[in-house]
Amino acid sequence: MRAWLQLLRIALAPSVIWDAIAGSLIATAVLQHRFTEAAAESGASAATPPRLELATLGATIAVLLCVFHAGMAWNDWRDRAIDQEAGRKRPLADGRISAQAGFLAGAVLFALGLGLAALFLPERLDTVAILCGIVALYDLGGKALRAVAGPVLLALCRILSLGLGMLVVLEPVDIAKTSALGGLLAYGLYLLFLARLAANEEEGLPGPKAIVPVAACAFAPVVFPYFDQGSLTLFVPAWLLFAAWLVRPALRDRHIVWSPTRVQSAVRRCLMGMPLIPALALLSGTAPAWWAAGGLLTMGVSRVLVRRFPPE
Repeated sequence: MRAWLQLLRIALAPSVIWDAIAGSLIATAVLQHRFTEAAAESGASAATPPRLELATLGATIAVLLCVFHAGMAWNDWRDRAIDQEAGRKRPLADGRISAQAGFLAGAVLFALGLGLAALFLPERLDTVAILCGIVALYDLGGKALRAVAGPVLLALCRILSLGLGMLVVLEPVDIAKTSALGGLLAYGLYLLFLARLAANEEEGLPGPKAIVPVAACAFAPVVFPYFDQGSLTLFVPAWLLFAAWLVRPALRDRHIVWSPTRVQSAVRRCLMGMPLIPALALLSGTAPAWWAAGGLLTMGVSRVLVRRFPPE
């Protein structure tokens, strides 16, 4: 069982769950703000905005987990020869799980995700199908495709992951016209820079070059104030603390050549900090501040799981 949990990257599952929850919370805050503004302009009492449907949110979480874990299984299936050569302790590379079983697990999870979407989220089936297609393309598209378009594909996957959470509450046109778009853009930028850093995990990287994608990840939330109309009182100090936490180790090692192990350490830190991007989106907007605590909770749970089931 431990090998399967490691193969499926169970340590990163909390961030997927938080994507759906945070997306729905961001959308809920946007919708509530729109209703309040409409009431203020009309001078009448605002109608009650639609409530968050927990059943729909639960189905969205289940679908996202299926697609995410399917992608992890196929990723290791495709890289098993590389992992064996590098001596990585991954279940398919060291033989704890057969290659056939790993591939079949991914296929079953993809099918399960699409089936759940068809049953419980029929209006979002096309979005889920696109997400499955992007994940499969990244996993099976070959080394050349990954080198050229890999970071963009990974960024799109997480944008759709957070976006599906938003679609629990909002329609696609509403996302494009509201501050929810800022959350998607910042999340995509963060994953884009993180993927660029992760692309150097096998060769290593000079310190001055390595610090660039790390710093870029830290500054991804800069887009929030341009989209949201909330107070910056909590957002700015929280963002500065996040940036300091993320960049400080990289600054310390900026004068040395980063080995593959050091790059992997930086990638893991960025992965651990990923849930804080949607949390900062909540802080920058009109949502209650305590909603953002979900990002810290997700980060804490992920850190515990990473110690037991390393995602490398």
